[in-house]
Amino acid sequence: MTMISPRTARSPILARFGLTIRTDGRVILDDVEAAERGDLHHTFRPIAAVGWSRTSPSIARQRLGEYALSDFVTKRFSMDDHTAEVFATVCGVFIQGPFFGRGETFLRCLQRLVRRHDFGVFFGHFPKQGEYHMAVRPRGFDWNGTEEKIPAELARFRAAFAALPEAQRMLVSTVMWLYRGGTEDSVWLDGLNRHWNGIEAILALKEAGLLPEWGEVIARYPGW
Repeated sequence: MTMISPRTARSPILARFGLTIRTDGRVILDDVEAAERGDLHHTFRPIAAVGWSRTSPSIARQRLGEYALSDFVTKRFSMDDHTAEVFATVCGVFIQGPFFGRGETFLRCLQRLVRRHDFGVFFGHFPKQGEYHMAVRPRGFDWNGTEEKIPAELARFRAAFAALPEAQRMLVSTVMWLYRGGTEDSVWLDGLNRHWNGIEAILALKEAGLLPEWGEVIARYPGW
């Protein structure tokens, strides 16, 4: 049974975008004027982007069509726990904070993602790097030793990424954006197709059934 926290269901963040979340998890657009004219504070844009993409893609494109997927992902660094909870809920996953500093919980989320999608060619567990999720690193370097680049492993990473279906490339890119803290990646994904329009990407993730996983890995981010 879907269990949505009452605080999340009644969040004024949703109301400012004309959105309501029903007890069964459905996202409803019930105030079109608020959606079309409400203030878009930058921290809340990912919530509006997902909520409108699920209910009115035309409004989503009209109001947020200029943003890239990476813009929405990296807004996580500005979210508090409640905002992250609301974001996860509009993505279709019902979780509660606190998230900051909860590396063990984030590690389990990452491990599920890696196992389900066979992402082991991209990410590995290297205990020398630290506890919990801090030990998860993108492959291509000798993380348990000299930390020097391993060209053959990096080449496998890049070739495997290029061969992925688009929605799965979005998942890998999302983890990389979180790992990099929003800084430009000039190593793993440099020169590869990892730039997407944010609204079209959210619609693609929804169509692929990956929106809840995408939302959860972002919401549970505890700092890296």
